[in-house]
Amino acid sequence: MKLANYLEANNISHAEFARMLGMTSTSAALNISRYARGLRRPRPAIAAKIVAITKGRVKHKDLYDVEICE
Repeated sequence: MKLANYLEANNISHAEFARMLGMTSTSAALNISRYARGLRRPRPAIAAKIVAITKGRVKHKDLYDVEICE
């Protein structure tokens, strides 16, 4: 499942998900937005946290096997 779909299905905002991941920077929500849209790929440690928090519903391949459309 794509991260964007998971967030939407569970009614979780980008900012809330960033907090769940322990991301505290001012740009954390923006980073989650970019991960969800496939504009940026998370570092492996963050990807592992995403997989864990979503209980495997979002998989590593969902985070890295993304086509970026412009």
